[in-house]
Amino acid sequence: MSGQFLTGGKYQSWFENRRTGYPVFTLNSTTNLNTPSTNFPLRWLYPSNELSYNSDNLDAAVQSQYGGNDNTNQQMWLLK
Repeated sequence: MSGQFLTGGKYQSWFENRRTGYPVFTLNSTTNLNTPSTNFPLRWLYPSNELSYNSDNLDAAVQSQYGGNDNTNQQMWLLK
């Protein structure tokens, strides 16, 4: 195990694609659960336990980073 939470193994290609555009993935808009289904999401949703146990800080983070809209299609600070 690499010791990296959600950054190794099967997720590495997604992180590299999001950062560089490579490898190029084929998007199937009929099975993609993102909205709009024609785009890959740019980031993960915050975990549900953050909503339950840390909502004040989560709200502050969403407000400062995404203008109050917790949307997986908005670009996170490290990609800007």
